[in-house]
Amino acid sequence: MTTRGDIIYRNASVPARLAKGSSGDVLTMGASDPAWSAPAGAATKEFFAPFTRGSGYQRPLVGDYGEWDMGSGGEWCACTFYIPDDFSSMTECVIVYIPVNTDLRFDLYTDYAAIGEGYNANSASSLAFDVFPTANQMTEINIAGLLSSIAANDYVGVHAICDPARTPDSRFLGVRFKYS
Repeated sequence: MTTRGDIIYRNASVPARLAKGSSGDVLTMGASDPAWSAPAGAATKEFFAPFTRGSGYQRPLVGDYGEWDMGSGGEWCACTFYIPDDFSSMTECVIVYIPVNTDLRFDLYTDYAAIGEGYNANSASSLAFDVFPTANQMTEINIAGLLSSIAANDYVGVHAICDPARTPDSRFLGVRFKYS
């Protein structure tokens, strides 16, 4: 042993030195001998942020789901959530809703910023977003593209508005966010 952190193990015939690994490395077992390596990919984590305010009305339950009922054009709902410290990259971000009709149009908006930044340091929108879901089935709208510069410790606002040109009847549950 020559360096602090070295390990002695037995190779095929005699005791051998395994030099210490780099910071963050993990000890793994090769075909015959131990070795240091970078940790495997980070596990995917996720959370769900329910919609907490809107101009429609908050129904007590649809089935057993609490939700915002957006039954006429121009009604909206919104939620706010925080991106955790351990965030590295976004895997998926979707709005979860239950459509009543099968021909819908929404305007979708996001703002996100960290402490010390303007509340709308990062803003994006998708206007006249058309969807043709199956009625009364759990449905997702991918909004990851509206959060392209998201970072750890950002606060995020998501806002959905029903387009009055279509019969918008939908029940919005919240936003599901997956990350590693």
